[in-house]
This record gives sequence, C-alpha cells and structure tokens, in this order.
Amino acid sequence: MKLTQTHTSSISLQHFIFLVFLLVSGAGISAKFQVLKNNNNHFDLLAINGSSELVIQEGNGNGTFSNPSVIPLNFTPVSIELGDIDSDGLKDLLAIDASGDFSLSINDGMGGFNGETVLDLGLQLGESTVEIAVGYLDGDELVDAFVAINGLLNSRVAIFENDGMGGFMNRVDLDFGLLSTVVAIDVADVNGDGDGDVIAKGLLGALYTAISDGVGGLSSPALSIGSLPTGNIYFNDFNNDGFPDLVVLDEVLGLVSVRLGLGDGTYGTGTSVNVGLLPSDLVMADINGDGNQDAITINIGDNSANVLLGDGLGGLVNTVGQLLTDLLGIIGGLGPNLPISVVSADFNGDCRWDMAVWSGLTNEYIITLNQSGPDPADLIFCSVFEDQSAN
Repeated sequence: MKLTQTHTSSISLQHFIFLVFLLVSGAGISAKFQVLKNNNNHFDLLAINGSSELVIQEGNGNGTFSNPSVIPLNFTPVSIELGDIDSDGLKDLLAIDASGDFSLSINDGMGGFNGETVLDLGLQLGESTVEIAVGYLDGDELVDAFVAINGLLNSRVAIFENDGMGGFMNRVDLDFGLLSTVVAIDVADVNGDGDGDVIAKGLLGALYTAISDGVGGLSSPALSIGSLPTGNIYFNDFNNDGFPDLVVLDEVLGLVSVRLGLGDGTYGTGTSVNVGLLPSDLVMADINGDGNQDAITINIGDNSANVLLGDGLGGLVNTVGQLLTDLLGIIGGLGPNLPISVVSADFNGDCRWDMAVWSGLTNEYIITLNQSGPDPADLIFCSVFEDQSAN
C-alpha cells in the first residue's frame, strides 16, 4: 500500500476518454469494489480488476493489508454486490456478467468464496443486465436480491426473495414499462414501514419508486421525481428524521445533491455542493463521529478527494485543504493514479471510518486512516458490537 502526498493536475485526454466511456456505457464504477467483513472481524478489500479476476486483500486489523490474492473467474463481472444470503454473519458474493448470467457464491469464511450457483434471469433477445442491489423486501430479516435489466423498449427489475436456506425463490419481475431505461437501482425504506422499497433512476433522470406491501409484493412503479442530474443514486438519513434521503452524484457538473425524504416515498427540497472535477464515486459514513451522516467523493478529473460533513439538518459542508488532511491524514496516492472508486470501513479498529481508494492505473487500493472524531477510548465497544462497513 502506498501513502504519498497528493498533487492535483488538469484532466488528461486519457482520463477524459475513460470517463466518457463510463458515462455513455452506463458502466457502474463502484459496483465492482467492495469492503468485506471476515470471520475475525477484520475488514478485507475486494475488487474486480478489469478482467475476469477477483482481487481480495485481507485486512490485518491494524490498517495494513496482505498482498492481493487473485481468484480467477470463469466470467467477466459487470456488477457485484455483497449480502449475507445464508445468514451466517458473513457476506456472500452476487455477480452479473457480460453475457447476462446472475450468480451467487457463498463466503467460505477463509478469505474466499465457494463455487457459483447460476440463477435464471429469463433474459430475452435484446435484454442486458445493468446493476445489482440487495435489501430487505419484507419483514423476514433475510437479504433479497434485485437485478436491473434493460430491453429494447422497456426495463424490468428481476426480484429474488431469500428462501432462508442460503438461496433464492423463483424470480419475480417488476416491469418499468415501455420506453424506459434504468441506469441505477437501490433499495430503501422510503415510507418508514420497515420494508424495503425499490427505487430506479431512468436514463433521462426520472426517479421511480415501487412500494413494498410487506409480504413480498411491490406496487407498480410511480414517478417520484421528474428529472435528476446524471450520475448514481444513494440513500441515507442526512437530517436525522428516520427517513432515507436521496443523494445524487452528478458526474458531469461535479455536484453532490441531497433531496430530503418526506417519509411517503416523495422528496422535498435539498442542497447541492460543488466537489472536484469529474467525480467518479461516493461513499457515506460518519467521518468525524458527531452522529451526523457525512460523505466522501473522489474525482477522476483532478485526482482529488472531498469530505462533505453533514450538519444533521440535510446540509453538507465541503471540507478541503488542511482541514481535510487533519481529518484523514495524508490523502495517499490519488494523483495521478486515476482514482476510480472509494470504500469505507474501520480498517484499524479505532472506531473511526477510514477510506480505501482504488487506483485505475496501479490496480491497487490506497489506504488512508481517519484521524478525526472522538477518542477511541470513549468508543471501546464499537468495534466489537457494531458492523462498521459502509453500504
């Protein structure tokens, strides 16, 4: 792992071409990078390295990691997700590949995964897979899976309910209608009834929500917001009212926008914050330990990072310069290494959220340990009882 001083630079032609490819293709960047808790309560780092290989770096619990372990795959993943499908306390691997297959691999508890089980998506001619999401569709406390699929004239989400035995029931399709193209999906309890609802963003920026009935069914998708900026969607509670708020990362204009959830599946006004040039990914965590949700963005265009501190009311304050260094120490190796994705967890057991940035040029994670927040002595139980992995 490298920890070097950051320097910024103007966007190169290679960076620009890379970003344009991602925007046009709808490729999910962060969908290929994850943080994984293992059976010794340390956090490992997981990545798809651009080919048919799974890269795992095992955490030592002190902020350092083992040399990468490369697991060859017999498919090329488009998107991956982690979820505890068999309820053993370890997160399992879900993946969709370029040919449209959807697979489940159970965590073996020893730093790897067992052989894959391929699940039927029922792909028709002209359909392609887009993204995976996991969440709780009903109140059975079992992790369910959701796969966004685009056709020539319509989109659907294939829903797989957990069967309670380490697998899934038969697929159920949620149709998003004619002439719609889903570019991002997520699962969040937007109406406060304890069940996960499915939210999808269309190519032209429309946001649709399908409300769970609590017993495995979903309402027909309804329009929630008519137009949103380009970029991915995220959900978290930024004003501490118990309802998830919508966050949109505008990858073209360099903005992070928050729309406050009203608790009925709709959204009120919010705020937008400028970040660096051509942001590529966002992760949410309580960086400074004040009980309010914060966010980190990384930016391909100027090889930078931004920490957006939440004020607990739905607002974000962009932390840059020396204060950013005070929070996160040396922001290691971001430039000119093409920072593609960021993940966050407590890598050294001091009860503070750290960050790991994947470099698109060196194909490795760059670790930066958090120096902010309360004295760890005041938070002695957090690393034992709380799952600190970021969604």
